[in-house]
Amino acid sequence: MKCTFLPSQLSQGLSLVQRAVSQRSTLPVLGNVLIETVPGGLRLSATNLDLAIVDTVPAEVAKEGKTSVPAKLLADYVGSLLEVPCTMELDPQGRVLNLTCGLHKTKLHVIDPAEFPPLPVAEGGTSVIVDGKTFAAGVAQTVIAASSDETERVYTGVRIKVDPSAQTVTLAATDRHRLALKTLPAKEIPDGDEQLIAIVPAKHLQEVARAVNEARKEVAIALGGTTSFVTFTVGDVVVTTRTIEGRYPKVEQAIPDAAGTTVVLPTADLRREAKTASILAREESNPVRMSITSGTVVLTAWSSDVGDDEVPIPADVTGEGLEISFNSGYFLAALEALDSDTVHMSFNKAEEPGTIRPHGREDYVYLLMPVLHPSLRPSL
Repeated sequence: MKCTFLPSQLSQGLSLVQRAVSQRSTLPVLGNVLIETVPGGLRLSATNLDLAIVDTVPAEVAKEGKTSVPAKLLADYVGSLLEVPCTMELDPQGRVLNLTCGLHKTKLHVIDPAEFPPLPVAEGGTSVIVDGKTFAAGVAQTVIAASSDETERVYTGVRIKVDPSAQTVTLAATDRHRLALKTLPAKEIPDGDEQLIAIVPAKHLQEVARAVNEARKEVAIALGGTTSFVTFTVGDVVVTTRTIEGRYPKVEQAIPDAAGTTVVLPTADLRREAKTASILAREESNPVRMSITSGTVVLTAWSSDVGDDEVPIPADVTGEGLEISFNSGYFLAALEALDSDTVHMSFNKAEEPGTIRPHGREDYVYLLMPVLHPSLRPSL
């Protein structure tokens, strides 16, 4: 193998794929990146057996071949180089990779690429295409509600549902205290009535979103095949992830059909005051209380050790007055996820969940359970 590359281009590819490198595996080769020559470039692959990321970077190939190199070592090394053409050449025995870049002449020990495991494949799946920026934004809006508790693994994932009849892809995440639901329009979706569902680890879905940029404008999702994997193709980047087995709750049924109290106000105003209130919310469950009256929402936060804070915010209020408390961190996360100038909140009772969404739109909803006395605290 022999080729010439630019450090910045190889570095960008390595920064993507090395996120799939295994950190604790007993197999040394899983700490490596597989480098293969392809027409016009180098294909970089990394996997931890549950997640695989593949990217192709430009290079001038003089001699075909492949090898396996420690991923972090190569990424750190290439990232430190000046931007001049570099040569990569594998020795005849395939044990040492020679790198020549400017004044640097470097030898890296490699592992036989035959030891690199086959990459996971999503076979026989149905492919649907969505806009990249919209998808990345939807991922950011939903992963915030996924659980970090591995003992209930199904809740650490994001449910992806493809609905051919509605021509939509819906992302949903919940930790049973909050729920985020985002509906995306599909650009290309197969005909039919059958809905396709897969539960994907939230952290893996973030890797897909990270690959989206101006050059990679669409995301193709292949799911529902014969294997327990889902593949996301983002331009020249391919991310394949093992799905999470288990039954995901019917989260749509948790969203109230009607509301006794609705509040509409500028998102920036509520976000700013909620952020300030969260500084004082230091009691159990970090509560921030909303007192809703005609034309005003009063936010109150308190701590027996620190003090308290209270601020009135003008709002368009419809329906009955209400007092309701939320975990300040969960509440602020919802407001920071909103992509609209105006927020619409709806409530029924102090002990029932409230919804937060962009005003005038139904494509995103964040459902949040209130903070109650521990013996009365519900969950989704």
